[in-house]
Amino acid sequence: MKIAILSRNSSLYSTRRLVEAGETRGHDVEVIDYLRCYMDITSQNPQVLYQGDTLEDVDAVIPRIGTSRTFYGTAVVRQFEMMDIFVANTSQAISCAACKFFQNTASICPSPALPTPQKILKG
Repeated sequence: MKIAILSRNSSLYSTRRLVEAGETRGHDVEVIDYLRCYMDITSQNPQVLYQGDTLEDVDAVIPRIGTSRTFYGTAVVRQFEMMDIFVANTSQAISCAACKFFQNTASICPSPALPTPQKILKG
């Protein structure tokens, strides 16, 4: 299985451990800097391109999207979703986690049955 890990830094401990765990199990694992990806967003044939090559032979994606780059990172993840590639954390889940302290969390996270802690914002 070919697994793409979307991460800004391949030398981060968590990213290295994911690569090591995947390779130990016999998978082909590649770390992709998602800020260097660009996308063909045509509805007929969505694609993610990286270093001039189309990332179409990927079987699964593990996003490691930082909070400062959530908007573009989730766009890349969403593109993989449009390509029907398995994504460990969906773009909606990443967006929901990124804005957990704001009032509109309930409108982004579609599960009102989940208890949420009281939110206090201090400016």
